[in-house]
Amino acid sequence: MNKKISYFLDDFELNDDNSLGIYIHVPFCEKRCNYCHFFSRALKPNQIEKFFEALLFEIEYYEKIDRNLFERTFVDSIYFGGGTPSIVKPELLKSLIKILDSKFNLKNPEITLEAHPKSFVENYRDKNDLFFNRLSLGVVSFEEKELLSLSRENFGYSALILAKELGIENVNVDLLIGIPGQNLISFKKSLNIVCQFDNVKGISIYPLEADFVEPDEIVLELMSYSEEYLDKMGYLRYEIANWAKSDFFCRHNLKYWKYMNFLSFGPSSSSKIGKRRFKRSSNLDDYLDKKFSLEEDIELSEKDLFFEKIMMGFRLMEGIKVSELKNKFDERLVEDFLIKIKKFDELVKIEKDRVFLTRKGIIFMNNFLVELMPD
Repeated sequence: MNKKISYFLDDFELNDDNSLGIYIHVPFCEKRCNYCHFFSRALKPNQIEKFFEALLFEIEYYEKIDRNLFERTFVDSIYFGGGTPSIVKPELLKSLIKILDSKFNLKNPEITLEAHPKSFVENYRDKNDLFFNRLSLGVVSFEEKELLSLSRENFGYSALILAKELGIENVNVDLLIGIPGQNLISFKKSLNIVCQFDNVKGISIYPLEADFVEPDEIVLELMSYSEEYLDKMGYLRYEIANWAKSDFFCRHNLKYWKYMNFLSFGPSSSSKIGKRRFKRSSNLDDYLDKKFSLEEDIELSEKDLFFEKIMMGFRLMEGIKVSELKNKFDERLVEDFLIKIKKFDELVKIEKDRVFLTRKGIIFMNNFLVELMPD
C-alpha cells in the first residue's frame, strides 16, 4: 500500500449510533455501456479470481492497521455496486459476506446486490444462491427500441419474474429518462410494468447523462409524471431521484445523503470516515496485482464538511435539520448559510427546523449549490 490511513483515527468521529456502511466495488461488466460514468472494465478471463484475491488482501490490510475502526462500529449496510456485481457467481459473493461477518460487527445489515437483468437471470437460479436482502435491478427500460439505442438487451421483465419466484421481497428498479426515442407513452408503459410487481419496493429514475439524450423539456415532463404517478401507487419520493414504499428507503444510500460514515473496497471506491475522505486508485491492473494506492486523500476543513453536508442533504426531500447544523458546526457558518439562502426563496424553503429544496430548486440544484460553495 502506498499510503496508510490509520493515522486519522485519533480524530475519528462516529455517527450518533456508531453505524458504518460498507461498499464493495466490483468493476467488471460484460461490456461497457457508452453512457455510464462509473468506473468499470469489460471482463477478461481469470480476472474475477484475481480480483477477489486482491479484495480479500485489501480487507485484511485495513483490519490490521485500523482495528480500532472495526471494533468501535457496527455495520448495518453492505452494498455491492459496480460495474456489474451480478456477473460474479453467487458462491464467491456469499463467501465474501462470511468473511465480512468474521471481521466486522454486522448488525442485521441491509445487503444490496446491484444487478444487470441479463446476468441476474443467468447466475441466480435457486433460493440457495441468495445472500442479499435487497436487489437493485438496472432495468433502464422495457421498450425494445429504447434499449437497442443504448446497446442493451431486454431482460428486465424476465429478471422481475425471477426475483418474484425466488421470494426476493425488496427489489429496486432503475429506469432512465431522456433515452433517444423515448416519450411519455413509452415511459408510462415501463412504469406500469414495474408497478405490477408488489415486491418492487423502490424505484430510481435517473436522467441519461450522455451527448445523445432527448431535450430537457422531455426529461422534465417524464420526471413530473413520475412523481404524480408513483405517489398514486403508494411510493414516497424521499430523494430527488428515488421513490420507495414506507420503511423501504435504501439504508446504505441514506448514509451518503445524510453524510454518515462509509468504508469502501475495490478500485476507484471512495470512503468517508470522520473528517477524512479518500479514494482508491482507479488503476485496475495495479489493484489486481495488489498494488494499492490512494488517488485522493483529503482531510476536510470545517467549511468543506459543512458544504458537503448541505450538498448531500439537499438531495433528500426532507432536507436538512437546522438544529443539527447548529450542533455540529460553527454558528457563523450556519448563520451565513441561512442568510445566503434567503436570496433564493423560489429554490429553497425553511419550515420550522428544516431547510429543503422546492420543485424548482430540485431542477436547478447544481446551479444553486455553486452559490453556496465556500470561499
